[in-house]
Amino acid sequence: MTNLEILDEMAKFFFEKSPKGYRINFAFFIDSERYDISILENKISIKLNTDNTIDKENIEFIWHTTHETLEKLYNRELSAFTAKGKSKKGDISPINFDEYENESIFGIPDNDLLNRMMILDRFLNYGNPEIIKIDKQHSRLLHDTNIVALHADAGLMIYCSIDPKGTLIEPKIQTSVIVLDGIGQIESGLTSFTIEKGFYYYFVPKGEVKIKNITEKDLSILYMSEGYMKKT
Repeated sequence: MTNLEILDEMAKFFFEKSPKGYRINFAFFIDSERYDISILENKISIKLNTDNTIDKENIEFIWHTTHETLEKLYNRELSAFTAKGKSKKGDISPINFDEYENESIFGIPDNDLLNRMMILDRFLNYGNPEIIKIDKQHSRLLHDTNIVALHADAGLMIYCSIDPKGTLIEPKIQTSVIVLDGIGQIESGLTSFTIEKGFYYYFVPKGEVKIKNITEKDLSILYMSEGYMKKT
């Protein structure tokens, strides 16, 4: 499928399944082609633009990706949230953006642009319900951990496959962990406890959170925080 055919399919699902009333304009560079996408309440417009001049009065976001990444999104081999992930500011991710960069783990700004940027996730994770494959094969290596980012609304949810002897490090935020497979250890401040398959753990950390794999087998977890801003 061509870039335009894939974007048209995504737009169709977005328009049919999403609440109406969105108003957002963004430029999407796919390899060497630029597409201007306008979502205005009850209408979505997608057009190939051969003029690379950016009208910053009307274009809110400028995104970059490749046809290969677009196909992976379309085939549900990659989620938009995972594709935007960065380990640190300045990294180049499969979906990269020019404006509003910060040091957030997944490229999400710590300001009121959050909800508007999530519109892009809904557009690219087309369909309702959203279906995202969670396994190591469909993950990206971020913060030395294999991660699939699932959803961010009031908080963050990610699937993590932590390699043997590996460690996932997260900030001091109220945290929930469901262990899907393996045995690990959580450390935060002076607190340390073992986690294992089949259990759910909720805790209020006293410092940086370290989730360690203490075995020779992959540790698979669902990690959930209660919000980017809700620091303890």
